[in-house]
Amino acid sequence: MLLIARTDSEAGKLISSTVDMNDHEFIKGVTMPALKSLAQVLQEAEAAGKSGKEIDQIEAAWVASHELVTFNEGELQLLSTNVVSHESSL
Repeated sequence: MLLIARTDSEAGKLISSTVDMNDHEFIKGVTMPALKSLAQVLQEAEAAGKSGKEIDQIEAAWVASHELVTFNEGELQLLSTNVVSHESSL
């Protein structure tokens, strides 16, 4: 048997671009723009000289403390909490 697969990286956790429409259902993010992004937190940890194990712990803590949603889930949350009538936007 021959199995061929495509991957962007060995440990593909972070997708760096949203350009591929096929990835959209798998891309998750946060709906609170004031929060530091995971990429920013990891970059700061690396710049501070944290070890790989410490960075893994920082990543796990960040993921555990943030609600990650797909674009569609975030859109539904926004629409359910911020109902705006057509007339009020005119």
